[in-house]
Amino acid sequence: MISINEKLQEAYDKQYSDKTEEWRKIGAKGKANNIIEVAGTLQFKKIVEVGAGDGNILLFLSERNFGSELTALEISESAIDQMKKKASGI
Repeated sequence: MISINEKLQEAYDKQYSDKTEEWRKIGAKGKANNIIEVAGTLQFKKIVEVGAGDGNILLFLSERNFGSELTALEISESAIDQMKKKASGI
């Protein structure tokens, strides 16, 4: 297991909330579109996003059928909570 500085972990845990969701979606949509554009005709089955934040980039990639297995890696509990809300349709 990787050890993370307690203050750094605390800062990341407070980073994501419902209040910032719309703002983060705007940025994520552009990033997802850029990934698809850069990939061009390449097709990928597995996509792993390290530091996935609240999962919006993967959500947009999924909506565009970019990859069939999407995996998010994230250390922030608040980001993971946001991802869980999206996954459950809340």
